[in-house]
Amino acid sequence: MIDSQGALWSTHEKLGFCLVGVARYLNTEYSPFFHDFWNCTLQGIPSGWYDSYQRGIPGNWKDTTGLPEGPTLFRLLVNKADQLPTGVKQCDSETGETLIDPVSTSQSCTYSYPQYPDGWCVDAFHSLVVHTPGQPPYMPPPDELLFNHHGCGKSYVTDRDNYFGRDYEIGPTRDSGFSLVGAQLRFCEGAGSSQVTLSCKIPASTVGHADSEIFDPDSQDPTKPLTIGQNNPKVGSEVVRVCESSRVLGCGTACRYRESLVTAVITPGETETLVSFTCPAARDSAEIGGAWSLYRANLVETLANEAGGTVECTVLPA
Repeated sequence: MIDSQGALWSTHEKLGFCLVGVARYLNTEYSPFFHDFWNCTLQGIPSGWYDSYQRGIPGNWKDTTGLPEGPTLFRLLVNKADQLPTGVKQCDSETGETLIDPVSTSQSCTYSYPQYPDGWCVDAFHSLVVHTPGQPPYMPPPDELLFNHHGCGKSYVTDRDNYFGRDYEIGPTRDSGFSLVGAQLRFCEGAGSSQVTLSCKIPASTVGHADSEIFDPDSQDPTKPLTIGQNNPKVGSEVVRVCESSRVLGCGTACRYRESLVTAVITPGETETLVSFTCPAARDSAEIGGAWSLYRANLVETLANEAGGTVECTVLPA
């Protein structure tokens, strides 16, 4: 990684999971329709095929603690140490089965799932290949990606745009458009056991727009609303989300819906909505639990509530 100041920040190796052929990308004569590399026991990616990962997969990340906020260049080098076999696959002359490189067998283990507390391991190996005579082992040119590194208490959950574009997510399960409310760390007693209750409301003085007024769905003209209904009773509703905070980093985690301690919809008016959650439990000797943060987002983006931030939440006495 190269940070916003142009300095090389990290050269850590990404070991990943296993390499398998997920989808055929190139329709060429050297790209097979079928192949042997379909699970982690026999690994490989045939010519013209690719493997694919998405954000959110356990372990599919790099530690960016301390990386300055701002634009960052992520440079990817594949097979730099020639650990992956490249060349002509060797097969048994009688059976046609792939020959296994006898020196490649190793234990491939995962510790990401609770049903395997001691790790789930299988023998992993790769096929026997012969490099083309006179050709060095193949290593593709580096791939580079420029992305914005989020600061303390932020993540893609606090980005205005999600993967599909601006304001494409609505409702309480949305994972974009959130902003931090108040401090990065709020504290509670009784980590992992006690209940915390918030009283949240949107003052009636801030009401004056309807949730039915949303942005042009293709984001072509942000000044032109598309009205899909009138007299919507949930006027100016907002989503509040409680996330764990990290005592070590001193930051909120800007969590997704599935990792939130609680997510609730607050409707405008003087009536208060009670939102309860369990005080975060300890994760280890450093992250001792008992720290949380509060985020909010518009239930639906409208022209009038674009700025948002009207919800008010207070902690009720235990």
